[in-house]
Amino acid sequence: MKHTKGKWSVVTYDGDKFRVQQNFKTIAWVNALEEIQVSEGMANAKLVASAPDMLEVLKKLEDVFDRMRWGKTKYLDIIQKVIARAEVK
Repeated sequence: MKHTKGKWSVVTYDGDKFRVQQNFKTIAWVNALEEIQVSEGMANAKLVASAPDMLEVLKKLEDVFDRMRWGKTKYLDIIQKVIARAEVK
């Protein structure tokens, strides 16, 4: 199964609840609880919302490493591990 395609965005509810969405479809909720400041809750929600863009960039970097024939580098290894963590096979 793949992630929900499209641009993800953040909507604020009640000042301390953040909904990550794609075309009004809920992807995730992030709540700023007592231990988390509202600004930290918003930062967490924005990080979640940027995940599809970051995954796309990592896949492009993986392709660049492959085409440049740099071989197995520590950066390529990290990129591939992060991609694997993000994708459900």
